[in-house]
Amino acid sequence: MSRPIQLSFVKILSFLSLIERSVPHIDNFSLYVPSLDFNPYDVISIQNEAKRMMEFIGLKGYTTTVTPCLTDNGTAGNINLNNSNEVFIEIDNKMRANRRRFKEAVLCVMAHEICHKYLYSHGLYLEETNSNEYCSDLATFFVGFGLLTVNGCYEQYETTNKNTNGSITTTTHTFSTGYLSPQNYLTAHIVVCKIHNIDYLDGVSANMLTYISQIEKRAILSTQLNREAIIEKFKSESSSIANKKR
Repeated sequence: MSRPIQLSFVKILSFLSLIERSVPHIDNFSLYVPSLDFNPYDVISIQNEAKRMMEFIGLKGYTTTVTPCLTDNGTAGNINLNNSNEVFIEIDNKMRANRRRFKEAVLCVMAHEICHKYLYSHGLYLEETNSNEYCSDLATFFVGFGLLTVNGCYEQYETTNKNTNGSITTTTHTFSTGYLSPQNYLTAHIVVCKIHNIDYLDGVSANMLTYISQIEKRAILSTQLNREAIIEKFKSESSSIANKKR
């Protein structure tokens, strides 16, 4: 996967507004919580979790098959998009060897791929590939999968190796899952949580809290993330999109 990009705050709101105008209204919005017994190393457990996630966002009556495999072009996952009730999802098996937070990475990938199906089933499919991917990434926040994306999108850790001459070599390993930056994902998470009056810090991994602190310290963005300002801007973007559609 190519290096994650950084969208502007307005662009993030624009995508969220487009989703809001295109899919059914979500009553009693809540953040998805994975099953306590979810095991990312067990295929049956992964498929059961995928089914549970599908039903959480209203995609009921589907048969979901999840296959860990070596994906093409370094992508973390793939999904077949058609009108069939048979849903096939592939998850990159290389993550198993590389990711320490493997469970979170698998949930993040499934959230993204399932949101592809969610948007497609409601008639929202953007022809431009990157825009379609960004839209699916941000849809994970809209439907309640935000914590899965936030906690599984980025990981960095160090390993040390003792050389033959006695010196120590430290290697930093960095892994990104998704198309956008961690800051973008956290911004979307904060926006959606503020709209629904949910504590955006609740459930966020310690790995990502540093990024939230960076976002909160940015004066301009802090003003933009005022709940009333968000709602007004969201309405403005939705109205603009509706006019364009007309």
